[in-house]
Amino acid sequence: MVNMMKELSDRQKFIIKSLIEKGPLNIEDLSKLMNISKRTIDREIHDANKFLKNFRCVITENDLRYEINGSDESLKAINKEIGAISYGSLLSQEQRQIYMTLQILLSNEPLKSTYFSYLFNVSEGTISMYLDKVEIWLKVRNLELVRKRGIGIKVNGSEIDKRKAVIELMYNYLPLDEMLLYLYGEEYNKYVSEFFNNIFSNEVIELAKKIVRQINSSILKINDDNNYFAMFLHIATAIYRYKQNESIMLNKEIVDDILSSEEFNFIYNVDEVMKNNGIVLNRDELAYLAIHLNGKKYIYEKEGFIELGITLDDLSKELIEEVSKILGINIKCDEQLLYGLSQHLETLIYRLSMGLQSRNTLIDQIKEYYSELFEAVNKACRLIFSKYNINVPAEEIGYITMHVGAAIERQRTEKKLKALVICPNGIGTAKILSEKLKSVFPEIDSIDIGSIREKDEANDYNLIISTVKLYDNDESNDNIIIVSPFLTLADIKKIREYIDDISLNKENNYLIPFKMNSINMIENQNRKIKYLDETLEN
Repeated sequence: MVNMMKELSDRQKFIIKSLIEKGPLNIEDLSKLMNISKRTIDREIHDANKFLKNFRCVITENDLRYEINGSDESLKAINKEIGAISYGSLLSQEQRQIYMTLQILLSNEPLKSTYFSYLFNVSEGTISMYLDKVEIWLKVRNLELVRKRGIGIKVNGSEIDKRKAVIELMYNYLPLDEMLLYLYGEEYNKYVSEFFNNIFSNEVIELAKKIVRQINSSILKINDDNNYFAMFLHIATAIYRYKQNESIMLNKEIVDDILSSEEFNFIYNVDEVMKNNGIVLNRDELAYLAIHLNGKKYIYEKEGFIELGITLDDLSKELIEEVSKILGINIKCDEQLLYGLSQHLETLIYRLSMGLQSRNTLIDQIKEYYSELFEAVNKACRLIFSKYNINVPAEEIGYITMHVGAAIERQRTEKKLKALVICPNGIGTAKILSEKLKSVFPEIDSIDIGSIREKDEANDYNLIISTVKLYDNDESNDNIIIVSPFLTLADIKKIREYIDDISLNKENNYLIPFKMNSINMIENQNRKIKYLDETLEN
């Protein structure tokens, strides 16, 4: 049976193991557990059943529920043979990038790409492509990703910017309700626990939970789930960095004002709780926590701290509504946009309150690629923030523009595409090309590999990507794109233009996405092509 187990992917093993251990599962629960669509699950089950028939077992769908049927003896033997499943190999591309970025941000030492390659069970070439995206994401947040051969990967930047990035990533990893179940100690997916323990360590997580419960019961008494989760993240991060001897550094005058303000005197009780649990924070750390643990948001002026008078969620919604009105479209305020923008507005208000200079090295590119959207966001910010006497600089407008632009891009790509790859050069080359397409174009949900003779039966595909000419005149077949087996920059541009053309309403030219990968794209693409060249040579 051991050799036969090699036929199963980690996803298939996870599905079989979950159905054996948990019993029948409805489609929505299994989809949530694996963070993939029903369509993908159906494909995995189809392949898993080919394996299971050898043991007279089968997975069936009944009333929107999956269940596994077979003798108890066979199911126990299969479950035992599957054993433990690698957590990293079950993650989506986005989750892998978040997980990887968090580990790099919180590590005091450079990490090797081979570590992530092993963790996620993917090639180092795939890790390199992930890092290209991570590099741009960090750059937007005033952080620099350093990649040195023989040394490893690390992040340079201020401790404040690193922590802000950590908090934002934690919010984007999983839906808030799943993480709250874990935090409150109710029934939760074991992989949520594994995620938190791998990022912070079990010791830090349990200590943070204990301290947060003590603070909430006797000091702050927070009833809002979002604020409670935010408190947990800030406390856990502070404890973790304390154990690494890393600390926030703030302006002394600002620290003195915070720690002497009546609005923040609760922090001394928090400090007492932390000390009783063996965590002794300096004044800068206490001032930073005071600003973030207080449920209310303040603007710092010469007269002292003035309460903002509106929640960050409401401020985010108000801003999105105004941008939608200016552009004359309905921007879907999804959960990811709401959390991401709220987190950024907290950072914005914090920077303005602390008198910190905002830097945005991508502001010129943002204005160029997102010109109409940037102007709309700029106008909306002037209208909204003027009510609170807040002057938002252009650098911050650029950040907000990117959050809104990312939401528009998600909305635009909700309808996934299906592609057929035709590559007579060999199945190995076709698979490399397919993996590259998946990495570069997240809009493509499904990629099949076929032969030239299947071209006339390919009506179910949104686009056909071929390495050879299929007809005498391919221009008459709009969905056929001829590319090099190496997928050059010109090929990527052709495919991108085609996808944009079929996905966008041409009248809404402000929706053309800000392509993060276009920044330094030629340099990154040359590196990828060189890697593929070396792979094929070897």
